[in-house]
Amino acid sequence: MAVQIRSEYDLPTLRIRLSGAGRAGLTHVEFQTVLGGGRPERVAGCTIGQLGLPERLSARDQLPDHRFRIPTELVKALAAAADGLGPSPGPPSNALWLELANPRGYLHLVPWEELLAPLGRPVVRLPNHTVRAQSPSDTLEVALCAGSRSAGTAAATAAVLEQLTGMWIEHSGRHVRAHLFTDLAGHREVARWASGMTPFLVVHDPHDAARCAPSANSLSCAEEPGRVLDPWLRWIRDALQRQALDVVQFVTDGRLSNGRGALALAGTPLRGPQRAASPFVGSAQLSTLLAQVGAWCLVLNAVPGIRSGAALRELADAVAAVRPGVVLVDDLDLDPDLRQLGSAVGMVLGAADPPTTAMPGLVCWAHPKFAESPGTAAMLLTPDRRSTLIGGATQDALTGDRTPSWVASGTRYLEAQQSEWMPDSPDAAEVDPDAAAALRSVSSLLEKHVRRHLDGRPGGAP
Repeated sequence: MAVQIRSEYDLPTLRIRLSGAGRAGLTHVEFQTVLGGGRPERVAGCTIGQLGLPERLSARDQLPDHRFRIPTELVKALAAAADGLGPSPGPPSNALWLELANPRGYLHLVPWEELLAPLGRPVVRLPNHTVRAQSPSDTLEVALCAGSRSAGTAAATAAVLEQLTGMWIEHSGRHVRAHLFTDLAGHREVARWASGMTPFLVVHDPHDAARCAPSANSLSCAEEPGRVLDPWLRWIRDALQRQALDVVQFVTDGRLSNGRGALALAGTPLRGPQRAASPFVGSAQLSTLLAQVGAWCLVLNAVPGIRSGAALRELADAVAAVRPGVVLVDDLDLDPDLRQLGSAVGMVLGAADPPTTAMPGLVCWAHPKFAESPGTAAMLLTPDRRSTLIGGATQDALTGDRTPSWVASGTRYLEAQQSEWMPDSPDAAEVDPDAAAALRSVSSLLEKHVRRHLDGRPGGAP
């Protein structure tokens, strides 16, 4: 889908892939530039060793960001080639779109945004879906969760959550209702500074998460598709009482295991950091949570001082591969004042001028239409790339206050299925008629239940 998106929007793109053959395997990295649907042009190359990537990852290799590097001469060559591509057709006008093409190996673990900062331009990773997720209207429902296995002071946890809450209020251009989740140690401090800001801030009590503690059976299976097993994730889901969320954000550290990324949350909200912790939270559980609460945006922040960027980038990449929407990874050590994250949020929501400088601490997967004015119509899509399958009543429920989670979740499902069933070629005349009929049937069923809900009739919530 990345090829289709860059072709359709004529995006100036840096394309990176592995190359090489023979006994040494794919040990070389090839850098290409391409404009839209044009032919990729090779710019330069290097070995994976020169980037700091190992040929093989051990089961416990964490790949700290300080090990990654890029040859100076290669950066100079890329800067000259990127300048030759011209501006991006939509804001930010100097954006460089990043495509990690197959075969890519572990190239998606590399902090390209930091390594390419000398180019002086924002880098945005091409998304994997052609459908633009529905974004909110007036009120933004944000869940902020700080629950790291790494020991830290309650004051530090509270300070990070206060800073992040302020960022959403300042940069989103929306009325923000923030739901704050932290362990028992940080709860009192968070509740103290948030006490005067209700109902805009909701501080959830960790004692309410007691019923979400993992069972003996759940401890044996960290990943089970379709189920949320981690107590933190179940707490977030259940605390909203079927109300939808727009954004889910975690402040934690990550772990790589056999090259797969996961959140390293504390065992339970009541116990806090501990050695006997619950299993890592991978992409299957995280994607399930986002689907259940109807969130269209995921944000991951590494705990300050814990450089686990590779793990969080891998996890974010896995989520972005299966769900339309926006995914952000922000390094608080490289973005201590949240300027970069705030700029990205303002860009995505159209609330501020887009960033024009490098953002070395921010990794962003976003559809180009999140930062662009409406263009041409396409299959089952509005001119601004939103699904035409979302009916009027459903639209009203989505843009209203306190959207039910089942409405948002149903919308996310339709968007995901439509994105999966869209033709691979941008030149295709229309979507498969049988697929379109099936999607419209599901859309009609959702619309019927939403109308009953809005009218207060029985049978509103499926």
